[in-house]
Amino acid sequence: MSTVLRTLLVGRRRHPLQRPLLAGLAVVLFFLSLSAYATGLATVSGGVVWVPGHAALIGVAAGFGVGFARGGLLFAWLASYASLLGFFAYGAAIEAAEGDLVERVGSLVRVDALVFFGVEAVLFGTVAFVLGSVGGWGVRYITD
Repeated sequence: MSTVLRTLLVGRRRHPLQRPLLAGLAVVLFFLSLSAYATGLATVSGGVVWVPGHAALIGVAAGFGVGFARGGLLFAWLASYASLLGFFAYGAAIEAAEGDLVERVGSLVRVDALVFFGVEAVLFGTVAFVLGSVGGWGVRYITD
């Protein structure tokens, strides 16, 4: 893998805990999104939901922060995907509480939904990362 592609995907390592912290951010965002929907802080307006707005906003904000900190595009995708999966876990396992535990867990691993949210995460994460990178570059340019 070329150095430029590697730097774009995972960023430059400036601290030994940088990459584990960015991966841990995804876990935090998953539970943040899940708890926001479960407590009613984030709501679904009804009907067919193609893009869960609040979960996407959480992922975009995290992707912007990753880009601003030069963390790597892969981590922006992961952060966006984790927040969307938090919404999906709420909808599949908590809101649709019909059936036994095996059916609810089975609804969490539907490949079509996981791929769909993955495509959304790549789109949202890329846009947020680019905006964060440009914003970070601008701030560093002005302050130097």
